[in-house]
Amino acid sequence: MRAIACDPRGIREADRPRYRELVGRLRAAIRGTEELPDGFVYLVDAAMKGEDLAEWVELEKLCCPFLSFEVAEGRVVIRGPQGVKVILQAEIG
Repeated sequence: MRAIACDPRGIREADRPRYRELVGRLRAAIRGTEELPDGFVYLVDAAMKGEDLAEWVELEKLCCPFLSFEVAEGRVVIRGPQGVKVILQAEIG
């Protein structure tokens, strides 16, 4: 079992403002959520472009390596070990 422990220091200080911007934009772009047994599918509108989603995923992986991501047009699937849904709800909503 992978440990669930976010490490915000995984994101360089210089990259944190951009990371916070991308998280805010992602939250604003979510138009629906589907619960999975091990995560969520977030339905995202066109306000969050694919390259921005990809950039957010790369940054998120630095602080939360226990998460797995699938990005497709209009949706982001985030999965992880048991207990991850609580973290995702707090972080993304």
